[in-house]
Amino acid sequence: MAAQLTPGAIARLVAGETGQAVNLQCLGIKRLQNAQAQQDRFRVLLSDGEYSHSCMLATQLAELVHNNQLKENSIVLLNDYICNQMANKKIIIVLNLTVLQADAAKIGSPQHYDKVFPNGPPAAAAPADQGGALGGPPPPQQQAPPPQQQYGGPPQGAYNAGGGYGAPPQQGGAPYGNAGGYGAPPNQGPNAPYGAPPGGGYGAPPAAPQGGGYGAPAAGGYGAPPPNGPYGGGAPQQPPPGNPYGAPPGAQYRGSGPVARNEAPAHIMPINALNSYQNRWTIKARVTNKSDIRRYSNARGEGRFFSFDLLDAQGGEIRVVGWNDQCDRWEPQVQQGKVYLISKASLRNKRGNFNQTRHQFEIHLENQSQVEECVDEEDIPQIFFNFSKIATVEDAPPNTMVDIVGVVETCQDFVNITKRDGTETQKRSMIIRDDSGRSIELTLWGAMATGSPGDQIMAAVSSGYHPVLALKNARVGDFNGKTLSTVGSSTVVMDPPEIPEAQQLRQWYDQGGHAQAADALSRQGGGGRSDRRICLAQIKEEGLGQGDKPDWVAVNAAITYLRSENMCYPACTNKVDGTRQCNKKLQDNGDGTWMCERCGGNFEPEYRYNLSLTLSDHTGETWATAFAEQGMEIMGNKSAGEVKDMRETLGDAEFSSYMQDLTFRHYTLKLKVASDTYNDEQKVRVTVVRAEPPNFVQESKNLLDMIGKLERNEPVFAPPPGQQQQQYGGGGYGGGGGYGGGQAQWGGQPQQNQWGGGGQQQNKPTTPGGAQQVL
Repeated sequence: MAAQLTPGAIARLVAGETGQAVNLQCLGIKRLQNAQAQQDRFRVLLSDGEYSHSCMLATQLAELVHNNQLKENSIVLLNDYICNQMANKKIIIVLNLTVLQADAAKIGSPQHYDKVFPNGPPAAAAPADQGGALGGPPPPQQQAPPPQQQYGGPPQGAYNAGGGYGAPPQQGGAPYGNAGGYGAPPNQGPNAPYGAPPGGGYGAPPAAPQGGGYGAPAAGGYGAPPPNGPYGGGAPQQPPPGNPYGAPPGAQYRGSGPVARNEAPAHIMPINALNSYQNRWTIKARVTNKSDIRRYSNARGEGRFFSFDLLDAQGGEIRVVGWNDQCDRWEPQVQQGKVYLISKASLRNKRGNFNQTRHQFEIHLENQSQVEECVDEEDIPQIFFNFSKIATVEDAPPNTMVDIVGVVETCQDFVNITKRDGTETQKRSMIIRDDSGRSIELTLWGAMATGSPGDQIMAAVSSGYHPVLALKNARVGDFNGKTLSTVGSSTVVMDPPEIPEAQQLRQWYDQGGHAQAADALSRQGGGGRSDRRICLAQIKEEGLGQGDKPDWVAVNAAITYLRSENMCYPACTNKVDGTRQCNKKLQDNGDGTWMCERCGGNFEPEYRYNLSLTLSDHTGETWATAFAEQGMEIMGNKSAGEVKDMRETLGDAEFSSYMQDLTFRHYTLKLKVASDTYNDEQKVRVTVVRAEPPNFVQESKNLLDMIGKLERNEPVFAPPPGQQQQQYGGGGYGGGGGYGGGQAQWGGQPQQNQWGGGGQQQNKPTTPGGAQQVL
């Protein structure tokens, strides 16, 4: 039997009656064009057979459209919806629906409700004691609350209030407040008891969406609060067209009732129901993650902010951000794991590069915001996972955030890494797998690598036990295949007893899953970033560093020249974010003090290396730069300050002799090769990331391995990424010039390479690898 439509349902939706589920037909679907939105939004035209009205689908319902479950003429059951008024328009937002019949014929000849009743339905249609009921116009700008069963509010029409739950009785027959109920802007007239603050205060409606989407994102990148918004912080917000603040209400809403501010407590709203058309809401949620205080600097000045992620009983997640004064006010009070009531804050479109929650918006705390700790509730979970199989990561774009559960196959010790800004951090790499037949490299960073859970994972694997990890917000990378890594908002739980997916995977692995083959999504995984061993000539011949991303390689080379000019610079010692040293070059004030342009003050300098040097091997040479710890290793474990003092105290001849003694020493080097633009000229720059004395035992094994590859006519060096199937590396160490000569096919093209003058090339090599000389 075909589903039936609910008569009069459209009039009920427009009137704000949200307590009853209704059957409607979808007559059309339109995708909203908003390039700044992080998720697709859809507008649907719904009909009850007599009238139709446009409605917005909540973001969580977009999948129904993507999966073609909801389409034109589908009959749906609206389970949860709200009606808001913005300016002079009714905005109906569908929060939950069920598709009853995907394919159906059009029912009736419905007319658009707003065209039939442009000024609202006839007043006679409304019951005398209930403004806003079926058939009568609701008070303007009043949001109807959800039903009692969902949010805990009293039944519709309680207290005989002519405007719905929470609104005081009308006085003198006039609608409440003369200009609307919840969310109406303060009256700007001379008799208004509450003046509106510049830029809009709490209670001002949000600006109309641009391009049909929900709201507009803040200007500028992450690291600066939005300059203009409905809750202050910039220029005054422009009022919606057709109903400017201070203008008299329409004739049908005029009355003589006094102006009053509604201070009734708002109902608890699910996080997933938050949208930019609401300006009065309260959420109850648990803090699942909290950031440290971070600092930013841009054209508008400097500032600070912190953030924390929330999870409510319905599984909704959203991020809260506090800027500057709000950071100082709330950061000491908000504690991870506790439950809070949050209200009187603003919604902004999230910035996806920095916000990994699933909600389209993020909450910004304002001067009027309230964050109240409440009694812990067991129905709000400590954490929520939305697990994906490891096999699905293969098709995930880079920087996608995923939740993964996997068994640790191998784990390595943590290593120290020097970042671009010169600071040092730690990472620990491991291989995890699941029952999808795939394995992937996971990298833990920072405290996770050196403390919990990194140490516990390492100890477990070393003892022969393979723990199950549940990861939340792991970032997908595409270096050497697909990889996963933790970020600041990541959570890693080892052997969680309360997660069914973890228990199922534990059982699968112990009952034979460990013996099943798993295809690796990460090439050369388990050891962190794989540093491809090359010779120096390959940097130029392969065009390394000329792509969008830097290339990371390893070489054996000698330092043949050290430039003694500008070897070091005075670095700022100020702590940024309380932990990281600034390290920007200081300017000499000429009076014995030094000024940092970034930090805006005088600080004591600490000299840091900025070494320019020449690296050479049997194939050629290249210029490189070494900083910080790498410079100390090259300079005989002396600090930059010590070397600076030596240069000032020793004579030129003695200092030159010291520098000469440091050259022609061999190192195993990790290099970063990347393009850099200076004075509109693009150059490839080589940076020493790690410098270590050669391990002669390991290098001897490497040479023996290369000899074996030559004898088997195999490539000596790993090919560049993307050229795995081409004949590569016939040269080098006996294959195409390195210690020998012969021919090499680089990228599939034969080339004559005489690397290091190791012998004259012959057309007919005497060894399988093409070498003429015996090593």
